[in-house]
Amino acid sequence: DNAFVRSIGFLYLRYLLPAKDLWKWYSPYFDDEHEFSPGADGKVVKMKEFVENLLQNQKYYSTLLPRIPVKIERAYKKRLLQRKMIEKRDLENETFRSKLKDGMDIRAQWSDLKWYDAVIDECLDDG
Repeated sequence: DNAFVRSIGFLYLRYLLPAKDLWKWYSPYFDDEHEFSPGADGKVVKMKEFVENLLQNQKYYSTLLPRIPVKIERAYKKRLLQRKMIEKRDLENETFRSKLKDGMDIRAQWSDLKWYDAVIDECLDDG
């Protein structure tokens, strides 16, 4: 899986897809740590940064990208910020992982970003 081929595909999608459909195609790559150099300037970026920048910026180097409507752009920026906050909280919560036990009552956040009362059914070794 070549990063250059994927990056060209992401640019292609950015030009041709309706803005509302971009998240569906880009989101699987928000955690992709693969590094590559997309431009002639030699700057190395991670794939996740590349796709996030395509959603947040109106330019790719000096090339103007199709405009994302303000309402959709704000929604994307909000969702990206929420992802960053969750990542940060996950890192901070690593210190508590060893204290979690089966049957323990907790408050947990689901993918809808709402908090729920929950009970730990099973603690897995891989986290």
